Amino acid sequence: MRIITKGPKRKTLKERFNNKYIEDESTGCWTWIKCLSKDGYGFIHDYVEDKIKLKRAHRASWEIFRGPIPDRLCVLHKCDNTKCVNPEHLWLGTNNENMKDMSIKKRASWGIKNHLCKLSEFQVKEIRKMKGTHKSIANKFRVSSTLISFIKNNLIWKHI
Repeated sequence: MRIITKGPKRKTLKERFNNKYIEDESTGCWTWIKCLSKDGYGFIHDYVEDKIKLKRAHRASWEIFRGPIPDRLCVLHKCDNTKCVNPEHLWLGTNNENMKDMSIKKRASWGIKNHLCKLSEFQVKEIRKMKGTHKSIANKFRVSSTLISFIKNNLIWKHI
């Protein structure tokens, strides 16, 4: 007869979470000191139905200390520190609220800071001065006429 025994009990998310940050007394941030993603957010392994799943550390913090995150809501930072996992520094919001918050706090990538940028600030200034159809200007800069229209109507590149 073969006896099957269970292996050692797996630590809970909270147990694994608690030794992966340090408290910064000057800011109140709980700074994540373990695994970081390329964009600077902490992450932790979670077990969901015996499968390992990566979870952003600030989302794990919310779930541990505040409860479930409703569908379609983001966990946002009041402190703008991507490594912070202090639940007092977190709040729930929609993606639109996240984008507005990012814009208000000047964290959005706009202009030449945007990795999808096709034009320089100098080119935008030139486009605004140019006469002719949007299509002819677009052909000169090898971009779409829609982009030229947006530039000319000051819908984008507003900071120039």
